[in-house]
Amino acid sequence: MTKLLNLVIILLAAALIAVILLPQIEENRPRVVRFACDSTVAGLPLIVGVEQGMFADNRVIPELHFYSDPDQALADLFAGEYDVGIFPWTTAIRHVAEGGETLRVFMSGEFRATLPVDAIIVPAASKIKDIPGLQRRKLGYPPQLRHCIKPFLLQTGLPVELVTTTELSLSELLPQLAAGEIDAAWLLEPLICELDTVAFRVLESGALPRHVSAPFPGAAVGFSTEYMNDNKVLLSRLKLATDAASAFADAQ
Repeated sequence: MTKLLNLVIILLAAALIAVILLPQIEENRPRVVRFACDSTVAGLPLIVGVEQGMFADNRVIPELHFYSDPDQALADLFAGEYDVGIFPWTTAIRHVAEGGETLRVFMSGEFRATLPVDAIIVPAASKIKDIPGLQRRKLGYPPQLRHCIKPFLLQTGLPVELVTTTELSLSELLPQLAAGEIDAAWLLEPLICELDTVAFRVLESGALPRHVSAPFPGAAVGFSTEYMNDNKVLLSRLKLATDAASAFADAQ
């Protein structure tokens, strides 16, 4: 009888330990995180985190899904297709203003005039010499600048009705400019550093902080409220990884 009682006590103790430890083990195991990643320089912290092992060090297995349309990607995040995303601040704010869900932001980046990441480009032989020269011309821009194009025109004094604006994907902008389908293109890095300076020239660098907002609130990294409530331990590890990646990128 005593042996049976001891066995029952041992089994109950083992069950209690399992109840206490298993959730902690589950929370601390490596977890897959699906990232909606911007195709511009804004996605640099996530790319650095992957390449330098910051995510692996914090038991995060990242899956980067690069998007071309930030508004659609943000909607997909709230639909559960992504766990975490990096989006233009203008996209996140517009989403809230239009009655959508709030992005829970845990990291933010800004674009400064001293480190420009955007530029307006024209063909090398173009007769456009300055920003006022964009009147009666066609200006192409990527979806990431969708909510910036009108403020840019207003701040530069360009009549909105006298500038034809065309939204194109990042991969389409330079081919369309080279083909003469547009007269100027508003680019974001990494397209500028790879620019063919024989075929194109910079009309103005750092248009975002100069004409829209200085410094310009570049990108927000965040997740939905539901994801935050279900993954608090994971998100603390994710914050450590992204902070380390951002610090590494800033130091280079």
